Amino acid sequence: FGMLVIFIILPYFLSVFIIYDNTRSSVEEHEIEKSREELEEGSRSLQRYFDEMIELSYSLYNDPDVLSVFENGLNDEQRKPFERSMKIFSISRPEIRQMRIYFQKDSSALSVYQSKFSAPKKQEDYVNQAPFRTLYESEDNFFIERPHVIENANNAAILPESDRTRVLTIHHKVSNVLSGEFLGFISMDIDV
Repeated sequence: FGMLVIFIILPYFLSVFIIYDNTRSSVEEHEIEKSREELEEGSRSLQRYFDEMIELSYSLYNDPDVLSVFENGLNDEQRKPFERSMKIFSISRPEIRQMRIYFQKDSSALSVYQSKFSAPKKQEDYVNQAPFRTLYESEDNFFIERPHVIENANNAAILPESDRTRVLTIHHKVSNVLSGEFLGFISMDIDV
């Protein structure tokens, strides 16, 4: 019986244990590598999304109705075409919960919440408020805030008090591309 245990049963269980340990290590390594690849793909996807959201405001520069308001101020003649362009822009990206737009020419700001516009309000010290002062003085053209509960921009009546959506805000500095003249800011609150 002793010889049976030494030559047959012991080697059998020993080989089963070695095969089990080898297989377990192989499966663990495979799963770790698979998880790493999925994390890298998710990271690339998230980076593409943020790049797209950052570049999105630059598409407004190509709209003459929007650019004209930044350069000349918001007057009655330009208001309807401007609002139409901004409405199309906000409808095309439903994840944009709210936009705040500051016009340096008029020292005024307005909000767009789900395609509804607030009345423009004088904001003489807008550029001096955080984070706009830092962005204004920076070489950068945008600043991303960490996620927070949506805030009533400019105390506009268009944002319901019940809206407690978590958003990520991207602030963009708007400048004349040719002259470098500062024209204002566009801030977008994006659902997270």
